[in-house]
Amino acid sequence: MVEAQQTPYCGKRLVQMHGDRAVLQEPPAFPVQGPDLDALYELPFQRLPHPSYRGKIPGFATIKDSIIVSRGCAGGCTFCGLGFHQGKFLSSRSVDSVLKEIRRLTEAETFRGTVSDLGGPTANLYACENGHVEACRNCHRPSCLWPTICPHFHIDEQAQLDLLRRAREEPGVKHVFVQSGIRMDVALRTPSTSANSSAATCRGT
Repeated sequence: MVEAQQTPYCGKRLVQMHGDRAVLQEPPAFPVQGPDLDALYELPFQRLPHPSYRGKIPGFATIKDSIIVSRGCAGGCTFCGLGFHQGKFLSSRSVDSVLKEIRRLTEAETFRGTVSDLGGPTANLYACENGHVEACRNCHRPSCLWPTICPHFHIDEQAQLDLLRRAREEPGVKHVFVQSGIRMDVALRTPSTSANSSAATCRGT
């Protein structure tokens, strides 16, 4: 029931009684998209652990040179909470916004030429669209991809190809990796992107 109402377009408030009190869950917020999403990621984030930490943080080492390129996940997997955290409707940053962040990253003293991840909840859903037609806005289906990909789910292979190619051409960048989760059902429909995701690990390939 909670999954079916995880849509800002037609989700209903849910109330669950607990003794003489009640838990109220509002529908999720609308996704941040377009220039607003770019503006959000262009805020002056420190890209550093909280200053209360004194020692090395192994988890931080794996993500310090990674860049978020999209938000939301349309997968609706029962074992995963990403759809609850960021919503099932996708939004992607512009290529120019991502390249600006890469340039800032290359200026860091600790950067050694490797962008560890251009990703998000699911890396190969970059530039894909759902929620863009009226049928999507009246839909309570938890997943746009299972058991079959929704006919309204829009896949834009070229946009991710452009992102990968332009990222690895940036001065100071030697390697670009895609390490976030990959939806294999979408990858099968984007053969060029799948091949370039591997090729993107080596600049100039």
